[in-house]
Amino acid sequence: MSSGLSKCKKLTYSLPYEGDFIRELGNKAGLIWWLFAGIGLAQSEDLGILEIRLATPLTSYDTGYQKEFRSVVIAPFQGGDRVWLPAGTVVFGKVRHSTKVGIGIIHERASLELDFDGYELADGRRFSIAAKLVEVENAREEVTAAGKIKGILAAANPQSLLGGFWHRPSTTLFQHSVIGLTGLTGRIWSGYSLGPVGAGALFAARCLMFRMPEPEIQLPSGSEMKIRVTRLSEDAPSYPVPAEAILHDGMPEWLRDQPYSITTKTGKATEDLINVAFSGSREQLKAAFQAAGWVEASRRTARSVSQMYTAYSRQAGYAVAPASKLKYEGADPDLIFEKSFNTITKRHHVRIWRVERDGNQVWMGAATHDVGIAFQVSGMKFTHKIDAEVDLERSKIVNDLAFAGCAGTAAYLDRPQVARAEGDANYTVTDGRIAFIPLTACSESRKLEPDYRPKPPVSILLRVARRIVLEGRQYAFRENPYYWAYRAVIWTRKESSYRRIDPHD
Repeated sequence: MSSGLSKCKKLTYSLPYEGDFIRELGNKAGLIWWLFAGIGLAQSEDLGILEIRLATPLTSYDTGYQKEFRSVVIAPFQGGDRVWLPAGTVVFGKVRHSTKVGIGIIHERASLELDFDGYELADGRRFSIAAKLVEVENAREEVTAAGKIKGILAAANPQSLLGGFWHRPSTTLFQHSVIGLTGLTGRIWSGYSLGPVGAGALFAARCLMFRMPEPEIQLPSGSEMKIRVTRLSEDAPSYPVPAEAILHDGMPEWLRDQPYSITTKTGKATEDLINVAFSGSREQLKAAFQAAGWVEASRRTARSVSQMYTAYSRQAGYAVAPASKLKYEGADPDLIFEKSFNTITKRHHVRIWRVERDGNQVWMGAATHDVGIAFQVSGMKFTHKIDAEVDLERSKIVNDLAFAGCAGTAAYLDRPQVARAEGDANYTVTDGRIAFIPLTACSESRKLEPDYRPKPPVSILLRVARRIVLEGRQYAFRENPYYWAYRAVIWTRKESSYRRIDPHD
């Protein structure tokens, strides 16, 4: 984002040689295309990413056209040495379009398209903004290049693949789909000739054992998003970037001398590293993360592992999912905090160890962001894919605790020996700095609107019908080697955006 943001021009365009030019276009369609092309070029400037938190719940089934919504800035939006939107700024928007799944005959996926058009500073002044949605944080839903939130294919889950592949069309393919006997249940029904009663019993058993994920989009208040700002008002005010805190009493030297490597329980080095530190008590640490919307990870037990798989297969969230206990100087973490949304595959998390310094507690943390799930053939297990840009997770913690009013100004210390660039032998990318965060008594948290999400307007009978329709479509069009060959090409291209896999999760 350029430091000359205050010089941004208003969105304007003109028609050169208006009379002759319009006549030469020959028709209205040509003129409309030319106008929109000009608008697209005028809005193409990238001023940076703005992090916001929804204050108004949005859904794909109860959100009408032009419905207004509010969100709150949770991390200062900076350009050069100026802050343009401080944390706490309210950003306004409207719903451009929404699509619900309903019974699934017309649409398999839900969708939401949002426009952002203005913001209000703490002093009540309002200004215009142009921005496009780029991500819903830790969501199972995807955001397209055009900024549309694309819902999940609810029928695309692990259970649907059990014995459900077909390699050539047959007379039984659509028969199975129509009565909802896809996958392994279809094989059983065909193999044992169970008839109509058996078909009903098998389908009922599968519905009880394996619930279908909810296909509609549900974004409660508190959902976090990232939007790409393309334009601000010409008269938009800005403020100086606050100075970083300065540490004294030998703290900088002590922090730089601390080990930063993290290992597995067998002593193998990992790509995780110490990148945050905190001063304060255990109680302050817990209160700060709780106020910021983070939770403590549960212990790894047979029950929690089972819940993790259930959440994965249902494409659902598991807020307290366990994390592997890596070692720092041979010790297990004292605390593990995480922040997720509606999927088990993505989450922010930080492992924290207590270290003594002159009789005082200092907490050392290794923060990373899980961005997906992969299957590790060597260990025959599922693992998390980690965002290689670990400095983003460091900033996430600094901004979240500050927004919650539980931390003072952070200090950043250079560690040249830790810096890693893209292309190095290591897959993580970092400037090597560590953020030191002084914890304080939490002030009153910024309150959001109540988390109200109307239930999808689908009765039990309609839900059963929707399941048959969605699973039938999935089985007929995707559960075959032709579709999966196509998906393999897409996945190979996407894998390049994730630089490493967490080998210990």
